Amino acid sequence: MTSSTVSAASVSSPIGEHSGRRAWRPNMLLVGALIDVDAALSALVSSASGRVHNWTLDAPMPRDRSGVVIIRDVDRVTLTLQDAWVSWLSAGPDRPQIIATSRAPVFPLVEGGVFRSELYYRLNTFLLDLRACP
Repeated sequence: MTSSTVSAASVSSPIGEHSGRRAWRPNMLLVGALIDVDAALSALVSSASGRVHNWTLDAPMPRDRSGVVIIRDVDRVTLTLQDAWVSWLSAGPDRPQIIATSRAPVFPLVEGGVFRSELYYRLNTFLLDLRACP
């Protein structure tokens, strides 16, 4: 096989694992101007299965752990709320997809000790830096 694509027939599941497993929904961190982030969010959630929860700084933690949870302005989340998010993400067997947004890079906040590294790496499975987009 010279192609880099793999047919579905050539992929096997571990013994005892059902072939009807849930789709992979990685957490994402979107960084950029509000207009670019909103456009990317629109495209990402248009194909989401389940509910989409928009969380803002003044809202309580989501009760429903299914679907997609959007954490807006994650760079402005206080250390206390960051701890609450780490606990929320660690609790229970269900794991929603988290899409966090920020207008500025978050890693410098991690380096400065004002953003929890554990939360950063859980939110940053994929980093989509929209600042370089034309």
